[in-house]
Amino acid sequence: MANEAYFIPQQLSPITWRVTENDRFRQYPFLYVILGQDKCIIIDTGCGVSDFCSYVTANINKQRLPYLVVCTHCHFDHVGGNSSFQNKPEGLIGVLMGGGDQVFTKNYEINSLCLAHNTKVKDFQVTRWLTDGELIYLDNNDKRKEKSLEVIFTPGHTSDSIALYSHYERRLFVGDLLYPWTAIHLDCIGSNVSKYMESLQKLTSFVKQQEESFKTNPVPPSLLLTLTNPSNTAPTPQSAASSGSEKLSAGQDQMVNEFVSMLELSPTTLSSFSASSLLQLCDWSLEAAVNLYLTIDLSDLQKMCPPSAAPPSVTPSSTEVPPFHTDGIHISCGHVEADVKNTSIFQEMENFMKLIKEGGVIPQDVDGDYGEYSCESFSVILPLKAKWT
Repeated sequence: MANEAYFIPQQLSPITWRVTENDRFRQYPFLYVILGQDKCIIIDTGCGVSDFCSYVTANINKQRLPYLVVCTHCHFDHVGGNSSFQNKPEGLIGVLMGGGDQVFTKNYEINSLCLAHNTKVKDFQVTRWLTDGELIYLDNNDKRKEKSLEVIFTPGHTSDSIALYSHYERRLFVGDLLYPWTAIHLDCIGSNVSKYMESLQKLTSFVKQQEESFKTNPVPPSLLLTLTNPSNTAPTPQSAASSGSEKLSAGQDQMVNEFVSMLELSPTTLSSFSASSLLQLCDWSLEAAVNLYLTIDLSDLQKMCPPSAAPPSVTPSSTEVPPFHTDGIHISCGHVEADVKNTSIFQEMENFMKLIKEGGVIPQDVDGDYGEYSCESFSVILPLKAKWT
């Protein structure tokens, strides 16, 4: 059985959910659930701190569709829950991973980084290796590209990393290739700065190609092609950050939890001020709230946003199903942000990396042979003598 306190859901569309794992390792990975016609697709399974499969079955996959697990790379916070999908009554179609470096992936006991976090990934078997450009269909009886996820090899963070593009929803799942504000790691076993740059360029080109096609096909397939949605309501989020007396909308509740996970706030720190009041003070701008928190003394913060302050006046939580978006490609990251609407983010990150290469940015922190470089939107850890070619 799943301990539901470990999972914080947000419904992104009629068929797609983001579930944040509230894990003890403080990774807080984003796990994605997509309800297809004949299968429930899981993108990444988290650290494995609780039974993720049972949670999804009880709260999202109520039609009990068989599961297809797809992992973006072999790090423990993305494959740790794979074993929970084995030997379940719903059935497991398979566990799929990118085939770009099978030797690296198979050696997940070491390459998953679990040893550095004093844990172990429970054994699982990759049943099929994906190829670059391969399609995973939302309905095997209707194998149209418009109803598929396209596999895109994106090595850099790890040598086995992949992204997945939903042609149906126009949503790009990028794993740990990119996310704002929190440090992106190019200091791992299997990281490669040169390959990372190539992957950024690859996704920039891919997004531009897709956006060009929108000129002749402006309406997303999700609004034209029928795909059964077995569920019409999202599970109730269980916030790890906000007070039970505060009535937050689903989006505001998500933002509070992202604020907490981004800053890695301890329960003691959280008890000293109101995170939701701080976000309300910043007009619910996550970036502004983070910047204010980092620049103000805790004593002043306690005065501005005391934990006993009256609940902010906000819109009550809604159980309405969010519609499919119609404003181009949305980007879903492995951490921090699940619904980025800025498709130039890959080009922006590439430009930032070029500045680092040219010496235009100095590391804010140095630890041995590695440095952490930051700008307004991004932070990245990479070797001080990185191989750029």
